[in-house]
Order: sequence, then C-alpha cells, then structure tokens
Amino acid sequence: MIFLTWNAPKEAFDDRRQSLFAGKSVDDVLVSNSANYKFCGAEVLPAFSSHDVMKQADVDGDIARLRAHLAAVARPFIPA
Repeated sequence: MIFLTWNAPKEAFDDRRQSLFAGKSVDDVLVSNSANYKFCGAEVLPAFSSHDVMKQADVDGDIARLRAHLAAVARPFIPA
C-alpha cells in the first residue's frame, strides 16, 4: 500500500479534461511503483492519497479517511 500526499486537488485525477494527469487515477500514475512490488511478489493494495495538502489541508478528514481505508483493506496477520 502506498500512502501519498499531493498538492494537486482530488479533481486533478480521473478527469480527462484535466491536462496534467489526463484522466489517469492515482494508481495509474504510480503503476511503475506497483509493478516493481508485484514483480517482487508483494500484494499491491489500493493506495491512499491526501490531496491539496498545501492550500486546503484537511488533516482531520484525511485521518478519518485513512482509518476507514485501513479498516477496508486490513487483513489479520498470520505468521507462516
């Protein structure tokens, strides 16, 4: 799982009208990182992003979203 902070607003992703990312998702932008992890045998979980962190930071909202994200993707660790 990749945790990211972006100065870009959330609306900059997944929208073909945006020029910088041209409709790509956060996971699309980081596909080379995910591919490296997959190649090494790691399971790739959905990324977590905080957006617009410089101009309109929402720390409390990001923490709440992070907790929900972790609860959604968490699996109990069972040693081999």
